[in-house]
Amino acid sequence: MNELSVAIASRRLFPAVKAKGPECEIVAAGVSCRQPIAHGTGRRARHPAERGPGRGPAVILG
Repeated sequence: MNELSVAIASRRLFPAVKAKGPECEIVAAGVSCRQPIAHGTGRRARHPAERGPGRGPAVILG
C-alpha cells in the first residue's frame, strides 16, 4: 500500500474493522479492499463467495 492509501483507510476503514470482535467475519468483494484490510489490520477479509450460509455476524464492505 502506498502512503495515500494508508492515510485514507486509516480514517474510517481500519478503525471500523478493528472495532469488530474476532467473532465478526469481514467480507469484501474486491481485492483492492481485502489486501489493505489485511495489511492495515491483520484481519483476513473474505470474498462473499467464501462465506457459507448460516455463518455468524459479518461486516460486508463494498
